[in-house]
Amino acid sequence: MKTPPRVILFQPKTGVLSEVKTRPSFPLSLLSAARNLEGDFQLVLVDQRLEADWSGRLASELRKGAVCVGITSITGVQIKYALEASRLVKRQRPEIPVVWGGVHATLLPGETLKEPSVDIVVRGEGEETFAGLVRSLLHKRSLEDVSGISFRSDGNGSAIHNEPRPFVSLDSLPYVPYYVAKLDYLFMRKGRPSMYLETSRGCPLRCAFCYNSSVKNRTWRAMGPEAVIGSVEEILRAFPKVGHLSIVDDNFFVDLERVRKICALLLKNGSRLTYQVQGASIQTLKRLSDEDLSLLKRSGCERVDMGVESGSAHILEEIDKGISVQDVREANRRLMRMGIEPWFNFMSGFPMESEEDLKSTIRLMIDLERENPKALLSPLYCYTPYPGNKLYERARQMGFEPPDSLEKWSEYGWDKARLPWISPRKARDLESYYFLSIFVDRKVFEYASKWWVFLLAFLYRPLARLRFRRGLLGLMIEKHLYARLFEKDSIPLRRAHRGRSRARLSGR
Repeated sequence: MKTPPRVILFQPKTGVLSEVKTRPSFPLSLLSAARNLEGDFQLVLVDQRLEADWSGRLASELRKGAVCVGITSITGVQIKYALEASRLVKRQRPEIPVVWGGVHATLLPGETLKEPSVDIVVRGEGEETFAGLVRSLLHKRSLEDVSGISFRSDGNGSAIHNEPRPFVSLDSLPYVPYYVAKLDYLFMRKGRPSMYLETSRGCPLRCAFCYNSSVKNRTWRAMGPEAVIGSVEEILRAFPKVGHLSIVDDNFFVDLERVRKICALLLKNGSRLTYQVQGASIQTLKRLSDEDLSLLKRSGCERVDMGVESGSAHILEEIDKGISVQDVREANRRLMRMGIEPWFNFMSGFPMESEEDLKSTIRLMIDLERENPKALLSPLYCYTPYPGNKLYERARQMGFEPPDSLEKWSEYGWDKARLPWISPRKARDLESYYFLSIFVDRKVFEYASKWWVFLLAFLYRPLARLRFRRGLLGLMIEKHLYARLFEKDSIPLRRAHRGRSRARLSGR
């Protein structure tokens, strides 16, 4: 039997708490982009977060040959790790094309192609584009006929940007090849093996900082309710022990009638699953009746994540959130009454943010958790300008000079305040608030981790809450200890957990 041609998929480390969990997040974007290749090609997944000797594994797979190596990355430190893989490919097998996808490469394809180790960029949604590209590479056809890609010309090396590809119909796509990832990604949430599910893409809202306005043009598309249930069943076929789903849509609640039908089908099918919605908005939650929230709860919904960003009315207006602080408080109270955990996302370091605006955000975070002990708070992320939206242009007017290389972009991140309107001292304060906000609530305990991580988080939480509430940011020795433990180039303790976890998840 003839061996199918091989495509190597590489998942870089995220650098954001990836060392704390016993298992990393499922590489959904990477495997989703390759789903139209399943059956005709052998998909080989190399995950830098899991492989103690990832470079040796990648080199070994390269020696066996591949049509190309596909790499995904988001803005920030993940770019650094993606570059390590790209450059290794070019050292080992320079003739194998390296293909980058993801939000960052989509927003800045020309700049991404300035990196010698990157040959091709897949812009936007990858399913049809990546499949067309791989088949063109296999049969040595011209890349100029592949919509949705950018690549360097053979002549002067300048970037060629082919016409964009239209958005895909989600119902027309085959299932994500979950089986490629095996059991390595069944992270535990409250004792239940969990998996990611995507049911829609895009968001119609106008948030001034969001990549959606440029990458997805504020459009929203969704799978039909029956197709959603089909995807759930496919996950359970691949991983029968899954007990919890994380729905990773940008905005799950845009079409409320669709949401009601999905909930009704879950109940009709007697689903034993619980789930959380990672993409929601205060605006859409306001449209949900108490009956709708009750239906969500009965169908298994345990948590809803939503963006607040700021506790300042001034900032909420500047970033076009379309909500008020009172809306946030009311959402917190309603979800508490219904027994659904809210997760509120926050940011700091906006171009127009004053010290009082920041204090308003911190007060709101503290109040939400005090009023609802089950409320969860994101770390207080540091704002990073993304090209193509309103706030990016405001940032440039205030002195932000976009990095001109991938390496320089890798120095940005959710935990780093490196913007011209923020003084060095203020940057240290914002980064300290980010660190403290990791520990002020119960989110560290939401997911399975090493026992000593739980113990340290439990012991440190009272001090973190005191520092965060009162702005006591001096002599933070604990932040440097944290950096030494979790932000170094270490690999999760995979071998220590693998045997026990595999036996438990397989029922042995």
